[in-house]
Amino acid sequence: MEKKLSEKKYNGGCITAIELLKDCKGLRILDVGIGNGEVGKSLYEEAIVDGVTLSRFESADASGFYRNIYIGDFLNLKLDKLYDFVVFSHVLEHCGYPDNFIVKATSLLNTNGRIIVSVPNILFYKFRYQLLFGNWYYEDEGIWDNTHVKYFTESYFNKLSRSCPFVVASMHHRYVFFSNRLNTIRLKGVFKILKFFGSLFIYEFNWVIRKEDFVSEGK
Repeated sequence: MEKKLSEKKYNGGCITAIELLKDCKGLRILDVGIGNGEVGKSLYEEAIVDGVTLSRFESADASGFYRNIYIGDFLNLKLDKLYDFVVFSHVLEHCGYPDNFIVKATSLLNTNGRIIVSVPNILFYKFRYQLLFGNWYYEDEGIWDNTHVKYFTESYFNKLSRSCPFVVASMHHRYVFFSNRLNTIRLKGVFKILKFFGSLFIYEFNWVIRKEDFVSEGK
């Protein structure tokens, strides 16, 4: 049986994005690629959350946690609202031209709005090992997901930022040191040590970005 993106349901993976939005009372948030609705379920009581998905199944499962869920290709949807945050949590690796998605998202931001981008790191030590020995296979989920068409490194994202109208406001990468997951939001001291190893132990990149022409107060 032929598998279609519109029929696939994705699991969660929005832990860091949700932590970055913990002080979101009254904010307007657009969750692009809602997956299992993790963002909406975590924030709907405090924030105004809209969602975008290709899957009618995802929409049906998460409808009670979003103000609106728009079904369709994000690039082709006509959205007339502005948001404080647009969230791409494990979405851009499924997009052939992620810069197009980011450019559209910037047009949906309020003056001081932000975009949260979460993507897996293809240079994480475990993935490097699998690539080195050719020991990897396409799967239904994870880094080798059948629908992944872009693989991210820090240098690739930096190159992307130079060609798009945005700048990186902050980074909150998620580290995995063998069996232990370390979040840089809570363990900044450990982060300084692990940073020495470059991206080797970064499991997930998390960038908060803003419009290039936005100037905050005091600057």
